[in-house]
Amino acid sequence: MQAGRLSFSLCAAFLLACAGLFSSLSANADYPDKPIRVIVPFPPGGATDSLARVLGDFMSRDLGQPIVIDNRSGAGTMIGSEAAVNARPDGYTLLLTISSLVQAPHLLSKPPFDPVADFTPVAQLVTTPLVLTVLGESGIETPQQLVEKVKSEPGRHVYGSYGAGASGHLYMHAFTEQTGLDWVHVPYRGEAPSVTDLLGGQITAVIMSGVGSLPHVRSGRMSALAVTGPYRMPAMPDVPTFKELGYERMDNRGWFGLFGPKGVPADVVQRLSDSALKALEDPEVIQRIENLSLIIDPLPAAEFAPIVKRDNDVWSAIIKEVGVQLD
Repeated sequence: MQAGRLSFSLCAAFLLACAGLFSSLSANADYPDKPIRVIVPFPPGGATDSLARVLGDFMSRDLGQPIVIDNRSGAGTMIGSEAAVNARPDGYTLLLTISSLVQAPHLLSKPPFDPVADFTPVAQLVTTPLVLTVLGESGIETPQQLVEKVKSEPGRHVYGSYGAGASGHLYMHAFTEQTGLDWVHVPYRGEAPSVTDLLGGQITAVIMSGVGSLPHVRSGRMSALAVTGPYRMPAMPDVPTFKELGYERMDNRGWFGLFGPKGVPADVVQRLSDSALKALEDPEVIQRIENLSLIIDPLPAAEFAPIVKRDNDVWSAIIKEVGVQLD
């Protein structure tokens, strides 16, 4: 009799487990069945926001549900990232962000999340290099000429970046260390004021986005000396990479990626990844992204995840070396 009860209990447990599994599979098979929120940790109007809206237009048609862009700017992307990491891992809240995701936490003594352990990579979307620029009328045409200029006038030169601890600052730290330069870093609140001071002659050099530098380089007001990343920027094919010129730790390229919180089901990740990568093959989407001077560089979740891990390790080490903390 006791054996019969045990057998019945085991059968009941098995059936309940199967019911839960089938229910879960059924729920995921219906995904998505309501609007999807995409958090952008920047205000409206910038490159990340524009990319999210371009992508959202296509994916909403492909997935059959509205995609709502939720701008949560502030604290160096941390406000938006925290909102995403604390969301339910059901695929209905996503984060479209840049590689600052693996930088910003390391600038805090007590980071609120681990960028590798607490997020689910969905897809890499596009990449963008940073460009080392000087005033066009300076006569400086190469990084080596810049090095010679700065060394010939010790204590007189300043370079700008769009923020302390941001990619530009960290790349320029690596450049400064290996060239032995003695100059001052001035972190600005964004790219625009640093450009104003460069064009006004107040600072010697600025490392900035390819998007922001392109019109000034084309007009001749700025000269582009080198770009970060593994290969040249298509919009500036004559500008070499730092890597080509023999500089180290300058060959990562900033990425824009789509993430969910930790624990998003694999089949939901696959559905989202497929839709995002499909969008990046659409001629209209391609044209709109190229107008932003971003480089379409799609990778599915399985290939994007190790890049996120690698970049997290790289930036963690550099930030520790620089000794920058923002709290």
